[in-house]
Amino acid sequence: MPPVDQDAWTAVVLQGMNDIDRRCDAYLEWLDDKRRSRGPLVRQINDLGGATTAIIGFADADATKAINIVGQAFGLLARSVENYHSRLLLEVESSTVNSIVLQERFRFRRETQSLVYTSRPAAEYALRSYTRICLPFAIETQINDLSTLGSRREVPTSETSIHQSPAIAPVLGTSGLQASSRVNVNPSGQRAPRAAGWESISKVRIDLATAKAIQRAVCLSGRDADGTFGPKTEAQLKIFESISSTGGFRDREWRNRTIDLSTPEVNELKSDCTPGALNYLESRIMAGNAVQAAQVAQAIRTKAGLTDGPNTLPELRKQINKIRIDLQLDNGPDGLFADQVTPELFQVLITPQG
Repeated sequence: MPPVDQDAWTAVVLQGMNDIDRRCDAYLEWLDDKRRSRGPLVRQINDLGGATTAIIGFADADATKAINIVGQAFGLLARSVENYHSRLLLEVESSTVNSIVLQERFRFRRETQSLVYTSRPAAEYALRSYTRICLPFAIETQINDLSTLGSRREVPTSETSIHQSPAIAPVLGTSGLQASSRVNVNPSGQRAPRAAGWESISKVRIDLATAKAIQRAVCLSGRDADGTFGPKTEAQLKIFESISSTGGFRDREWRNRTIDLSTPEVNELKSDCTPGALNYLESRIMAGNAVQAAQVAQAIRTKAGLTDGPNTLPELRKQINKIRIDLQLDNGPDGLFADQVTPELFQVLITPQG
């Protein structure tokens, strides 16, 4: 047997995720079948009950008691089927359940694609976390979270929902220990140098690769995502900081926030920006609650004077720019936010007009 090193444990985790996906897909298919079969099964029971009652009536004109007994028996059977299918997973549309599970699986894989696993505890932690995505209680909790947050017009975060980044609490392992083994607390070797300028906004050590990952997570690209800390990075991180705090996405004073990235926030910022989004708020809107995303798009069309038209933020950039001009909103460094939904515009869009 080859030595069990980080390459081996990482391969175990990746193959384990594939196996979990197969089992999860089979479970989702079973759920869909159970949900679809409830109606036909209840109708079949009712039809059999009606037919049995009619046959008894034809066979014996004075069979009132027998007919009542048969009616009660079939009624009990129909109610039993209804009660069996009464849990939330079987009440919600299959497409909703599938969408939640698939999005969470994609998010988990995206946020862990650059991680390596150096021990059995680390591998087991990752696989248990991935398995939990497809468990009934987690799906039902996610549905309830999205419904509750959507009713309050809030963007789901790791602080307000079951949504947890798998990188928030990584398990750092080492090779198998023996009596004479030396504990290696830094298996990757020499630490990469700090990225210039980042020490002013975080006590966490941020190297160049992490700096670039953070910039991509807040939707910067090209030269703006070269790892250099500048005004655009600062402005985008202030949006992230305001969303990370409870209710912060409604804060009109988000530009005055002081950035102080914690370790959980740095880990959260290792995930990529949602395609088409231009800042972290837009990324969360587009990747989160579909109902809220539709409400924001509708509000943009209404304020722009459109009765119909595009229904996604990337398609509504011209309308967003027009609204920002009309509201005389600050577009940030070098006009960065000229066609973006920032916290103050988001508040305008979701606040009921009275």
